[in-house]
Amino acid sequence: KGSLEEALHEIKLRYGMQVEQHNSIILLRESELKQLRDNIQSQKLEYQALFNIKMELEAEIETYKRLLDGEER
Repeated sequence: KGSLEEALHEIKLRYGMQVEQHNSIILLRESELKQLRDNIQSQKLEYQALFNIKMELEAEIETYKRLLDGEER
């Protein structure tokens, strides 16, 4: 009976260590996912700002084109 209890105790310890390892991996992956989400959000904001600048520049170019076309006539 004693050896069964010892074996059971060893199994509990082994699985407890494995659970701790898996929890550590999960925490690491969650941290990595948060960082990726933050990076994606930052890139999204940067893209939106650049897109807005592009739209403003295209509108300004069109204005200059119209002015140049008007001067040529």
